[in-house]
Amino acid sequence: MKIHSFHKIGLGGINRMPTYIVTVKPTLLNDEAKDQIAKYITSIHSEVTGAPSYFAQVIINESSSRRYIGGELSDSQIWIRADIRNGRTIEQRKRLIEKIVTGVSRIAKVPKAEIWVYLNNMEATDMAEFGEILPKAGEEKEWFESLPKEVQTKLS
Repeated sequence: MKIHSFHKIGLGGINRMPTYIVTVKPTLLNDEAKDQIAKYITSIHSEVTGAPSYFAQVIINESSSRRYIGGELSDSQIWIRADIRNGRTIEQRKRLIEKIVTGVSRIAKVPKAEIWVYLNNMEATDMAEFGEILPKAGEEKEWFESLPKEVQTKLS
């Protein structure tokens, strides 16, 4: 299994995000498409949720595992699992999923029917990043200010 990660760190734009794991067959995407998908998902999450981002994570997981849908082999399926903080409306989650499906389909040059997206809503208290339990949505500024100065500097 080969994993490529895209991390965008910076307080200037304040676009905060969860972790998205994009699982694909090893030969399905070239490095340019992987980078485009990571940047696209990062951008769409921020646009739809309005969440700040001092850390964004999209992991492209290339897996040679055989995938079957309805008992039939599927070589071009892209499965995206996202662990996000809860607090988003149903409309936001639907819009996020629809935009990811459409954009990833376009970038990967595969039919929309091959894109599967699962959003998993988690309590902020169920996650830790940079060694600290995450804040509730809307409390990111206070959380950031409570981080050790060296971490704040790294994220700025």
